[in-house]
Amino acid sequence: MHATADGELVVCHDATVDRTTPATGTIASFTLAELRQLDFSYWWIPGRRDADRPAADYPFRAGAGGPAFGIATLREVLERFPAWC
Repeated sequence: MHATADGELVVCHDATVDRTTPATGTIASFTLAELRQLDFSYWWIPGRRDADRPAADYPFRAGAGGPAFGIATLREVLERFPAWC
């Protein structure tokens, strides 16, 4: 978990957005609203992570017609998976 600039707790394996989005910076430097604008599957290809492939190779990019993967707050995760509480 990481705290955002506006004090929200979000669930993300990385402390920065660099590896998963086209943006750079720490989660702590973004507000939740700013993080919600980012595509957290931008660099993801099933089975690998490459930043040097043609855009069409990234099927989960929101702009490629794939679903947009965002970031969840801790509250959202706990509401979705109440058995974890």
